[in-house]
Amino acid sequence: MVAGQGWPLPPAGPLEFVCEWPAFGIAESRAGIDARLILDAARHSVRLWPETAADGEILTASRHLPGRGIEDAAGAGRAPAWGP
Repeated sequence: MVAGQGWPLPPAGPLEFVCEWPAFGIAESRAGIDARLILDAARHSVRLWPETAADGEILTASRHLPGRGIEDAAGAGRAPAWGP
């Protein structure tokens, strides 16, 4: 599972994912797909919560799942708290 969000949606065309995690000896690796796959899936998505809270704060999945963001492990040399 990868923490993060996919907004805004990518433009149509090739889309490349790049990952590197030197602290764990993971060299840069890449995988590419046609962004149309994501754009087609997005048309079938369902909004689970509003984009903004009553106080105007922009809501994200990380607000609802504290301690599960990539930023928790960035540069810390430890794995993120994925999973239940």
